[in-house]
Amino acid sequence: MQEKMRKKGELVSAVNSYNNTPPMDAVVALLDLYIDLTRIQNDVAQESELKHNQGKIAAFRELKDVIIRGNPQIPRDIGNVIS
Repeated sequence: MQEKMRKKGELVSAVNSYNNTPPMDAVVALLDLYIDLTRIQNDVAQESELKHNQGKIAAFRELKDVIIRGNPQIPRDIGNVIS
């Protein structure tokens, strides 16, 4: 587990080092689009699909947080102060 957490830290740092670059801005915009499209799917989804879609939204948001803030565990308001 420690090895996985160390690797996660390295990868988060590497991804975050490209924050505010045109390619990462495009990835963040794409994640926002995926979030919006998944929410639209929820409007017509069967009950069994809702949890799956909510999980997708959570994953998209976590990746977006990694790109923007570097650490998805930091609360959003604190992350804005730190960044």
